[in-house]
Amino acid sequence: MIKYWKMKAKSLIVLSFIYLFLRSINLTLLPIFNDESIYLDWGYRTVNLKGQLFYPLFDAKPPLLMWFFGLSQKIFSDPLFAGRVVSVACGYLTMLGIYFLAERHFGKKTAVFSSLLYIVVPIFSFFDRQALMESAMGAIGVWSLLLFLKLHLKNRITDAVCLGLVLAAGFFIKSNGLIYFFSGLLLFTFLSIRSKGKNIDSVNFFLALLVSQLTLLPLYVQSMFWQTLSSNSRFSLTIGELLRLPSNIWANNLIGAFEIIFWQMTPLVFFGIIVGIAMILMGKKEERKWPVFWMTANFAMVLIFVRNISPRYMVSFLPLTVVFGGVFFSRLSEKNMFFKLIPFLTTIVAFLGMLVQIFYPLNYFSGLEKITRFSQKNEYVTGWPSGYGIVEALSYIDKKSEKGPVFVGVRVDSGNPENAVITYLRLSDRTNPVYLDRRVFDVDLDTYNCLQSRVPLYFVSRDNQTAGLEKYLQELKRFYKPEGKNYVGVYALKHDCRGKTLRLD
Repeated sequence: MIKYWKMKAKSLIVLSFIYLFLRSINLTLLPIFNDESIYLDWGYRTVNLKGQLFYPLFDAKPPLLMWFFGLSQKIFSDPLFAGRVVSVACGYLTMLGIYFLAERHFGKKTAVFSSLLYIVVPIFSFFDRQALMESAMGAIGVWSLLLFLKLHLKNRITDAVCLGLVLAAGFFIKSNGLIYFFSGLLLFTFLSIRSKGKNIDSVNFFLALLVSQLTLLPLYVQSMFWQTLSSNSRFSLTIGELLRLPSNIWANNLIGAFEIIFWQMTPLVFFGIIVGIAMILMGKKEERKWPVFWMTANFAMVLIFVRNISPRYMVSFLPLTVVFGGVFFSRLSEKNMFFKLIPFLTTIVAFLGMLVQIFYPLNYFSGLEKITRFSQKNEYVTGWPSGYGIVEALSYIDKKSEKGPVFVGVRVDSGNPENAVITYLRLSDRTNPVYLDRRVFDVDLDTYNCLQSRVPLYFVSRDNQTAGLEKYLQELKRFYKPEGKNYVGVYALKHDCRGKTLRLD
């Protein structure tokens, strides 16, 4: 027994080192993405501004992960690193959950293969390195299943309480955490029918649900939660739309989901997952089939409810698939040398894709664009949501501030570059971010020819969007994103302006 625990600890230590090393390299090389800017700004607000603890609810976003983003910014000076390191930690919890679940139900070798696959598969590497909610939701999904199965097999109150807390955390992070509640109910019903009540403790299962709802009370008592809840229809179909049976949407989601898994988990891993699922379903051990049921329920609900499938919608529900791939590849590793080459080659191909993503993100997205419509290249590289040009623009302004403090204005809007400017400059001594937008003035700007400020004032724009102030601004420089389609602009107040002047001092 002691020898077994030493081997298990050694495996986890090695896997942990590999994970943390690879997830930490070039963590901020890819610039701040649009939604990262928003969440990091909100995270700071929730933690540092009085009465703002549930601020993200105005946009129907539960605030739990934002709190961690805000707390991390108190530790790390670079806000982007602070946010992304939280996701790295969440991904680590996912890897641990995968290891424990695979080891318990499929054996130690499968646990090692499954964990390695999670580490090297590019789609997991990418979202574990983004200050977004997806990495955390992946961890919630894996641990929800792990605790549910422990509760089913052992009927312990502690497992019920832990399951309830994890389910609550999922919904407190993102509203699609509700899927894990439904999956749990479906699996509970399925196992109750199959086992005819044996090994199913209904009291403990409903205790878990009760704990989850009690934990969510601080969220439920916020009036803003209920006022904005319906706005989630931006991303998911409403009940009325579902009753109309939107078969076209469902078909597109299904095709898109397979395309995402095939290319962004790599074709060899995809093949291993499919074969692994078949092996499990054809096997005699009933409990090994339960994770397949859980995953199928998750996928079905995502495909049915989401409006438009995307890698971000899918990735939170994919980590469990590496366990099924691990089943197949661990079995091959027991065969002759020819078959052993298959899991080795699969890991190497995924690993190389991950390395390109980490060291050459432009090449990674350009390569994806050639093979799939879900490359996300526009969002993260070439389009206005990408963060390219923002740090360069701020560095340009920072040099202007060497002679004294300056103000940096942005539109009243969310995303890049607006929230990014506020996030990066919030603690600066020389460059002070402010909202500079026609909508913030309480006078009729059209009656003024000029704007003047005693303190130098600059404006950072998304392309040529100048918040209705183009009459008063002169462009200084453009910082183009890759491929030159979009840019971040830097403007200053016109100096040669004549006529009626509004002073901003």
